[in-house]
Amino acid sequence: MREDGLEQIIENLLRQSSFRSIQLKVDIDQENISINPGTFTAHTTYLQTDQGARFFDYKSDPGPTGHVSHRTHFCDGKKSASIDYKRGEPERQQQILISHSFGIERNFGFFDAPDPLRWFYVGLTPLAESLPKGERLADGIVIGRSCDVFHFKKVGSRGPQSLVYYLDKKTSVPLRVSAYADPDRIRKDKPNWTWEATSLDLVSGRSFPLSSTYKAFDVSMGPAGILESNPSITQKIQVKEVTFDAAIPASSFWPVVQEDVEILDRDQLLGPRQSISKVAKTENPVRVSESTGDGLWVTWAIVAVSLIALGFAVKLWRTASAGRA
Repeated sequence: MREDGLEQIIENLLRQSSFRSIQLKVDIDQENISINPGTFTAHTTYLQTDQGARFFDYKSDPGPTGHVSHRTHFCDGKKSASIDYKRGEPERQQQILISHSFGIERNFGFFDAPDPLRWFYVGLTPLAESLPKGERLADGIVIGRSCDVFHFKKVGSRGPQSLVYYLDKKTSVPLRVSAYADPDRIRKDKPNWTWEATSLDLVSGRSFPLSSTYKAFDVSMGPAGILESNPSITQKIQVKEVTFDAAIPASSFWPVVQEDVEILDRDQLLGPRQSISKVAKTENPVRVSESTGDGLWVTWAIVAVSLIALGFAVKLWRTASAGRA
């Protein structure tokens, strides 16, 4: 056993994160302060198996724009598909893109899943695998619980940043993650964004934060040469449902294509529509493994892709690339 207790932290983390499948329903109440001021609510559904199959659906209420934002990502374990829906017709498919990258992971280098699940990863690398490379910082406290604190440098593919993880000492579950443009801003306590659990709950024998918050900041150099930080976005995040280890039908992980929908590949336009839709007709469920070994989180990997509208989503994610993503 290492004197710094790293082996025990990793063991605790793997114990909490070893499951054969997960199903999540997460609601997000967001307030935009500096960009398109206003509030809205988003509803997300996420599924994943230990075979690498994934599903992520994001839908917002009309919000300040008056339009529902809806996007869905699929992965059958090998290839991925993303659906964009028509503006003003949130259930009408407009375009489907096929690729080998799930959601926005290729663009930003962060695991694309709802909070708090995504914080079991550092970028696209499992947290348990990343810990030996992290820099140990002084212990901290989150929601009254003592935490082991780790600093990870140059995370993400756009504007790599420093991430600081606070892991609950008892369970090693992430309770806070803060992103900084560089290590110097850690010392100045000027994060670009911070996610923080507001509860740590026991679900099916596992510790899992059901309530959390996310805050983004505009950080810039003021006239006096001093860094200034102003809030830009706040979110209240609530896990409404979480289910572990259930078998999930294979049809959940590939789209059923509507008529007259453009299907694109990153390299070429696909041929007959049946080439994508036939997988969705499979009735056999995805059978999750009976084992719960330490390597399960290798198949696991930011707030949802769309926010108020796709254009604003891109704006937010670009902001996150200097901060959250």
